[in-house]
Amino acid sequence: MTLHALTLHRRLAAERRDPLTGAQRRAAFERRAQRLLARHRQDSLLCLVDLDHFKGLNDTHGHAAGDAALAATGERLARWAGPHGVVGRLGGDAFAVATRKDTLTGEDTIGQHLQALVDALHEPVPTEAGPVAAPRRSAPPSPTTSASTPCPP
Repeated sequence: MTLHALTLHRRLAAERRDPLTGAQRRAAFERRAQRLLARHRQDSLLCLVDLDHFKGLNDTHGHAAGDAALAATGERLARWAGPHGVVGRLGGDAFAVATRKDTLTGEDTIGQHLQALVDALHEPVPTEAGPVAAPRRSAPPSPTTSASTPCPP
């Protein structure tokens, strides 16, 4: 590969990824997620993740803490999705993740896999002001309901 081709390839890849979170930008996510869901109709999951009270986090702890929360969310979603999944930042504090159920480890049910996602998203995020963590909701997620993830106050 020539230097010019390598540079062009890197620029194109950068256009598809959000630099803060590492997630695909909306259009790139939609293309990859549609392919994944079409190929694996019976064994795929699509989750929407919204960080509740994100503006409050930025207002209280500053934009560096908000950026840390966004970056941690992107990394945690990518880890949860596994090598066959795709994570997208839809805008602001909204994310989506599409993955195949066969990326689940062991005998996990969908509910257990979703609970693992919620648990990962509630892990404290290290910031310059100290770790911040999202408050827990009383009801666990269910495969048939949507849930948003609260942002730390």
